[in-house]
Amino acid sequence: MLLPLLLLGCEPDDPKESVPEDTGYVFVDTAEADDTAPPDTSVDTAETADTSIDSGDDTAVDTSQDTAVVPTWLTLEVWPASLVVHPGATWTLRVVGTDPDGARGDLPGDLWGEKTLPAFTVDDSAIASVDAAGLVTALAEGTTNVRVFIGGLEATCAIVVRADGVATITVLDASTGLPIAGANVAVPFTAPVETDAAGVALLPVADGGPLTFSAWVDDTYDAVTVVGVAARELTVSVRLKDTVANDATLTGPVDFAGVDDGGWSDVVVGFAAASIQGSLASTRLEDLFADDRAITVFGVDADAPANLFVETAAETYVAAAFDGPVAVWGLGGPIAITDATESLSGTGDALQLLADNLGSMSWGQVAGLTATSGGETTAGLAPASRFDDVATVSLPPLSLGFTGTEEYFLLVTEERVAEGFVVTGLGTGGPAASSDIPMVLAGTVADSLGTTVLAYAQVGGLGSGGATSAAIATENSEGNLIAPLLQDIPTVDSWDPAARAFGYTVDTDAQLVRIRLRDERNRVHDIFAPSSWSGTIPNCVSSFRLPSASIEVLALETTGGSYEAWLSAGDLEVDDKPTVTAARTTQE
Repeated sequence: MLLPLLLLGCEPDDPKESVPEDTGYVFVDTAEADDTAPPDTSVDTAETADTSIDSGDDTAVDTSQDTAVVPTWLTLEVWPASLVVHPGATWTLRVVGTDPDGARGDLPGDLWGEKTLPAFTVDDSAIASVDAAGLVTALAEGTTNVRVFIGGLEATCAIVVRADGVATITVLDASTGLPIAGANVAVPFTAPVETDAAGVALLPVADGGPLTFSAWVDDTYDAVTVVGVAARELTVSVRLKDTVANDATLTGPVDFAGVDDGGWSDVVVGFAAASIQGSLASTRLEDLFADDRAITVFGVDADAPANLFVETAAETYVAAAFDGPVAVWGLGGPIAITDATESLSGTGDALQLLADNLGSMSWGQVAGLTATSGGETTAGLAPASRFDDVATVSLPPLSLGFTGTEEYFLLVTEERVAEGFVVTGLGTGGPAASSDIPMVLAGTVADSLGTTVLAYAQVGGLGSGGATSAAIATENSEGNLIAPLLQDIPTVDSWDPAARAFGYTVDTDAQLVRIRLRDERNRVHDIFAPSSWSGTIPNCVSSFRLPSASIEVLALETTGGSYEAWLSAGDLEVDDKPTVTAARTTQE
């Protein structure tokens, strides 16, 4: 099938001249912030120790000094909000603040160019301790709260410390949410414990230190391993083997009445796809493409994606979708016959070809559709809107792992409440620069929640395979879309199938990492971790063929949540996380 985008060569500019400072999930130019930033009313931890907290009583907090000032922060959140652990467990709280302009960022952080430091206290210092960086240590059996303070706001993490030496692990079917009886749960390389009728396994553990747990059923389910876990009550979901989430089909005829015919040497070509229904940043460009179909254009036979349509040759589209509410979008217009036939024969690139010709193309969408897993939804598509607007996107320099010659490929999107993100513009841009991307007029998409841009970069150029990093550009107060720094590309540091030894490194900003091993029989073993990791891969299911497995490492940077919080809730689905950047690498 056609591959998305071969990036053009471009040397990055000096990032100090044009790149906004990385100040959280909304990025603020600190040169302007000196005049516009609200006053710093964050808690001074040195002062708090003297005036806010009565050292004789850990539970007494004096907030009288905070009442006379306007808080810097509108909201304060902490993850995990609750946790069950054993004595000796340690974990670091994730604290996120939202400022009056809606900017969100981790605390401590560097919003507005000034360090913002929360203060941490614990109700009962005999049960747990917490340091100035939010590192919590469970000391003895009991219950207590860790409290976080900044700018007159407070958030709480409730802690239960058990001394029973047992981890309570619930195994669920990922597709139904129902418990699975008879599933296997184990600390790797020890005898497994089976789950009961409620899907619960009581697994003996030696201490409160971080542990790795695996859950598996039989050859009908894929295996799951979670790494570095402090919690002693957690939920793991396992998926049925060969489960295909985006097996719904959207199809229909294309009405070319609103599309320019072009000249005698042109052919009308278009592209249709389902709205992006999952997490925007973790979406792969190749997922926009359908399976190939055979078509003939001016005597040239080619295999092209079924969602690529051609007037007089293939006037229908076929696109894959996830089950549930969805929209279909598409664009089409005249392209030089020589360019089109080269692209259709696989020697060019479909998305780059479309992006280069947007000035003569028309766009359209059909919203309010429902896709059914395994079924087909029919909707005619009639592109008629022109690309008469522009999205201005500021792009940071490329992160570690890139050669410096790549460009970004950009998708302008509009988010609808139910259907996800509809693509309304395409383009390329160089790092450390601002790029104007053609898009349909703002307001064309009804009920839009706003414009965002998905910025992709891939080592060797998109379409080359391998490692990709993506970021979501969000709008600043001037109306420009600012892309955060991409994550460093994940690297596979070691891989020895015979010894089952594996190690990888991801960006320090990542909060959730999924390692997916897939053998030649399409069996999957998913490993989840909070950061970089090296160790021995457990042999959960003997029929899994590790020496022939491919490896995918996907790292997410999210606006909220934490690894321990997701584990406790049984929510490790990467597609439902509020992601701002994602980085991915694959190895066959």
